[in-house]
Amino acid sequence: MLPENHGPVKVHGLSPWPESPFKLISNTGAKTKVGLPQDHYCIRNAQIMAMTHNTFFRALNAIYHQAPLIAPGTQEAVDFMAYCLVAFEFIHHHQISEELLYFPEIEKAAGVSGLMDSNVAQHHEMDSGLEKFRRYVESTPKDSYSGETIRKIIDEFAPAFEAHNYAEIDTILGLHDKVDSRTLKKIDEGMRDDAEKNSDMFK
Repeated sequence: MLPENHGPVKVHGLSPWPESPFKLISNTGAKTKVGLPQDHYCIRNAQIMAMTHNTFFRALNAIYHQAPLIAPGTQEAVDFMAYCLVAFEFIHHHQISEELLYFPEIEKAAGVSGLMDSNVAQHHEMDSGLEKFRRYVESTPKDSYSGETIRKIIDEFAPAFEAHNYAEIDTILGLHDKVDSRTLKKIDEGMRDDAEKNSDMFK
């Protein structure tokens, strides 16, 4: 469970991991949302989604901070771009699972066509930036590696990416009066089962 006001443990006043350019989600807002039943599964769903989004943020923050430290033409550059591609695939598969499974099932359960259209539109706002990131780390020769280029690409999609990953948490909490708790749990678990299949390197 994501505790409200969650934050990193600091040693001698310093954070052990980078917290920029993406700010971690520290509060789902469940405790202050008016009219939200505290036993509805949307709260747990929002917490799980927030933890997933924070994993995206942590991966991209690490990439952003390490990128300028990697020397072109080295095996480190090859390995680092491979890590970047893994991060992209994680984010990409998550979004695909949402669009093909999670969102349609929510709309079906709620009986409201287009209910999740704004979330899909937010995905599209950052698609080109994420695809640019994928192309760069997948096709750039190690001798042409540039940490500053990677940073610039991330800077381009960062505003839309961060805004969407925050907004989706509130969207999920707003499902409490549209989808019953048990059904939403089943939908969420179905999407996570699918995501696990996509991310399992041993499948």
